[in-house]
Amino acid sequence: MRFRLTNTCSEDFMVSNIRLEIMEGNYVEEENIISYLENFDGKAINMFNSTYDALELFKTINKFRSYGPKTSGLLLRVIIGIGFNRKLTNVENVPLPVDIHDSRIAYNCNIYRPKGIDDLQKIYTNPSHIKKIEKIWRDSAKSINVNWEELDRALWLLGSKGCANKECYICPINELCQIGKEFTVNDKNLFNY
Repeated sequence: MRFRLTNTCSEDFMVSNIRLEIMEGNYVEEENIISYLENFDGKAINMFNSTYDALELFKTINKFRSYGPKTSGLLLRVIIGIGFNRKLTNVENVPLPVDIHDSRIAYNCNIYRPKGIDDLQKIYTNPSHIKKIEKIWRDSAKSINVNWEELDRALWLLGSKGCANKECYICPINELCQIGKEFTVNDKNLFNY
């Protein structure tokens, strides 16, 4: 028998609960379900509050099949942002969820542009490059005294709403961005990248 995890929201408590449904499609392994039921009584809030160490919580989430570092990091950022566990410590040691948006901004703004690589996909799919970009953004957040999850959210918004939608005219960093600079200077659409 296979199971699927689905999210439900209790309006009374504004707490996200995960309920199990026996269904076809989008399956997770039975070991995830068993672990989830045994360790957290089948409730996401129990998992979110199972520790005060953010890195430990990240590792717990990451143990679930089909949850890699990116998804685990994003879920942890949501847990922190919504305030499910306000006592979390050690947040600074959780890996940043570097994705195409973080990579694109670093690449297009010449913050991280390795020699000989002109294909962005070779950067954001390579663990070695991802670690370097993560360090750059982590150090940047530290240098301006901002939590990494705040910087990550800002980068995601810039990349997903601005870069992905080719909104260079309204982008606050268009003068730093190679694509944005060319677009606004030449007053033409140069989005063939």
